[in-house]
Amino acid sequence: MIDTQTIKNMARLARLEINTEAVDGLSKQLSEIMAYAAIIRELDLKDIEPTSHAVTVQNVFRDDHVINADTASEALPGAPDHEGRFFKVPKVL
Repeated sequence: MIDTQTIKNMARLARLEINTEAVDGLSKQLSEIMAYAAIIRELDLKDIEPTSHAVTVQNVFRDDHVINADTASEALPGAPDHEGRFFKVPKVL
């Protein structure tokens, strides 16, 4: 089990403020996480390809299609103000 001094030291290094009541709970939780990591470390994973997801992820976006459009001439008539082919907006600074 991870002792309370180790928890306090890790909190100090991470610049976290942890109250004394939470230290005991964190000690138990981190010990369980480390025990689970030890189980995984014992597995033979040499033939398993590393992945970033537990399940196969598929891109659901559509393909991009290039179209020729003069969007400025379509959008500018609805703008409150414009100058040439550009929107004119108030200065921010």
